[in-house]
Amino acid sequence: MALHPAASPYIDAEAEASLLGFLAAGHAQAATWDGLSPLLFAAGGNAERFLAIQCDRPTGQCASIEVSQVEESQPLIAHLRDLAARRIRAVAAFRLQQCLADLTTPAAAADLDAIWSDASRQIAELHPTPTWDGDGIVQRVVEDVTTRLERYATTGETLLGVPVGGTALRPLDHLLGGLRPGSLTLLGGPPGTGKTNLSTQFAESAARAGYSAVYVTLENSAAQLVLRGLCRGAGLDSMLAERGLLPRTSLPKLAEAAAHYRREILPRLVLVDDGARTTFDSIRRVAAQLRQRFDRPLLIAIDYLQRFAALHATGYDSLRADVDATTTSLRDLARDLEAAVLAVVSLARSGYERTSNGRSKQPDLFHLKESGALEYDADVVMLLSPDGDRTTLPPARALRLEVAKHRFGPLGSFPLIFRADSGAFALEAH
Repeated sequence: MALHPAASPYIDAEAEASLLGFLAAGHAQAATWDGLSPLLFAAGGNAERFLAIQCDRPTGQCASIEVSQVEESQPLIAHLRDLAARRIRAVAAFRLQQCLADLTTPAAAADLDAIWSDASRQIAELHPTPTWDGDGIVQRVVEDVTTRLERYATTGETLLGVPVGGTALRPLDHLLGGLRPGSLTLLGGPPGTGKTNLSTQFAESAARAGYSAVYVTLENSAAQLVLRGLCRGAGLDSMLAERGLLPRTSLPKLAEAAAHYRREILPRLVLVDDGARTTFDSIRRVAAQLRQRFDRPLLIAIDYLQRFAALHATGYDSLRADVDATTTSLRDLARDLEAAVLAVVSLARSGYERTSNGRSKQPDLFHLKESGALEYDADVVMLLSPDGDRTTLPPARALRLEVAKHRFGPLGSFPLIFRADSGAFALEAH
């Protein structure tokens, strides 16, 4: 069947050939085949090649297949599935546009629902049919609980996910159990409260603890974030360092922080600052490489969500719809890669306007900008805000980190001290 012109931009012949080679070599298990469809293949003759390989494959599950081989194929399949969905939507949009231009014809108006239903059916075919393995789930749950009991008895460790608090914010990890693989966490706050500094500190803490992290920055360069990280570690003023105003006596501290950064953080932290060129596919590729290399859950941080959604508008008629679509894609990314996704979000102005007595408002979930379903989709929501009940000496600032939503456990509130000069956050000492 000839490819519709509207679908032609969404083809990756090289990726299709790689997956066909993987399948032809007999590396796919039965569960992998169940999630495949000829619709994934659009380059010349590839759909027919897929069907031929599918007919010739041996029945049953090959015990000699290594888990790493199966895991390597998953990002490739997800990439081709995404392209196939885009092709289906592009063709449907073209046909819908034709019908909308001809509404004077009754038949054309009746075709609208049929076009949409046909596209929805094809997209559904791209995803594997869910299967219910009740006994297997019960067994895994019991094994997980037993493993955690044994780990706690030997190490005292209670983490369920990626630790982000480090030594400075350890009680946050105790409350959350770390950021769980497959979950979406939002970090919101008014402008100037240090959301970028806190989220990069989270990523550095994860790397320092032996996990890995991908940090996608849309407002700062990688060099700026590294400079802040070095100054955070050395206790130096990043603005003075950037302007060349640090005293020379500070250089040994900076060199020591750089050595620590190279040794403890850099091997497990990737900073992505490609701006509008950053896509879900590029994030997925980088994260999959880290996941395979270190074989541990990882952290993916997006700074920040609304800007990422605006740069990659999906054709909806509002930013809110684009934000909701982006949130859904982030959840899929978290689930597919067993990653903890952290997204920095901005607040609506009503969430941080001062009250009549000059005090800052305490933001709430409904203050998330372009929220829509945002507060419902997130597993954890943390809100950062100035704390008017406490005083500090500049450049330190009194802030409060509120865990306003926690799908897996209790809520909490943490009094923080933010050193705006070095970009470091710490729990206030009592």
